[in-house]
Amino acid sequence: MGPLTVEQVRGRLMGPAIGLLVFGSFAVLSSLFGFAMYLIMYLSPPAHILRAEERMVMLVIALMSLAWALIDSLVLTGAIMMLRVKRYRLAVTGCIIAMIPFVSMVPFCLFSYIFSIWGVIVLVRPEVSRVFRRQPISGVPESIGALR
Repeated sequence: MGPLTVEQVRGRLMGPAIGLLVFGSFAVLSSLFGFAMYLIMYLSPPAHILRAEERMVMLVIALMSLAWALIDSLVLTGAIMMLRVKRYRLAVTGCIIAMIPFVSMVPFCLFSYIFSIWGVIVLVRPEVSRVFRRQPISGVPESIGALR
């Protein structure tokens, strides 16, 4: 059996990539919802919240939710790179971030763990990583592409 083709690698990564896209999307949306909710509460606090410290806590939670949305977007980006068979390190990073317990705060975090572990198991195989290295990065000069 010869080296794997891009289509064979894409087929092996299809399951974990789609799973991470689905559950990563839930994570991003829930983080953005938290951001919006706490930002609205900060900007127009209910009558029973008058202290500046309580309002500051809401602002901090809103900013943390926005930060989690950005971190969760790395999971989505990694899943997209798995489907495109491009940017190996970004694909692995997306899987590893999905394994961090407090990043996957959506109710389906167990499934996120399953798909991320599955993705890492496939990605670390030498024949799979070889196919990633053979793929050119579009829009990047060859001299820089060699640094990936």
